[in-house]
Amino acid sequence: NMISGNKAKSFLEGGVDYVTETNMNIQEKLWKDYDLESQIFLRKTDDRRAEPRKDVRMKQFNAKISNARDLYEFGDFYADFSAFTLSSSLEGLHVETTPADLYTIKMVAARSAAPDGPQGTFQRNVVGAQTNWDLFRGSDLFSAFRIGVQAVTNQDDSSTITASTTTKDLRNTVVGIDGDISFARHFSLNYEIARSAHVEDDDLNTT
Repeated sequence: NMISGNKAKSFLEGGVDYVTETNMNIQEKLWKDYDLESQIFLRKTDDRRAEPRKDVRMKQFNAKISNARDLYEFGDFYADFSAFTLSSSLEGLHVETTPADLYTIKMVAARSAAPDGPQGTFQRNVVGAQTNWDLFRGSDLFSAFRIGVQAVTNQDDSSTITASTTTKDLRNTVVGIDGDISFARHFSLNYEIARSAHVEDDDLNTT
């Protein structure tokens, strides 16, 4: 790095930055028809523009146990319920199960901020569930007819703030119904109706 300007106030250091990154992928056959897939991504660097700390950082971890009907996932994952309720990257627990061919169930219990995120950012805890129903299978009129019902609650954890901030922690619950309707010929429809119950916490001490 060639550092110029006001060096006394710069957090950068002269010299050559190094970075060491390790990716590990694990696949294993488990009992019955279940499979295990796991991914781990580690990084160590002295480039403060890439990482605020010099120790080894675990940037991504994901473990899945699944078969054709069930999925149990822990770590970093993308939760996709619907556009108005939940569609974001999270870290925590994610479960999908298909008790019957007619419907599926999704559940998440996770957080949306990593432990080494920027100071002044709340950790947001997210809990939600969704069920999808596939109706009129084998119908001559519809090629697809799906109805989804979902509810998601998220709440900022003010105890995770490590720097003074004027941002207030938020709580929100969103309940929605969405679906896809495709006729056998010429016409399809996607829809979603959602209701939010946003609450802003005025009790956060910002002094």
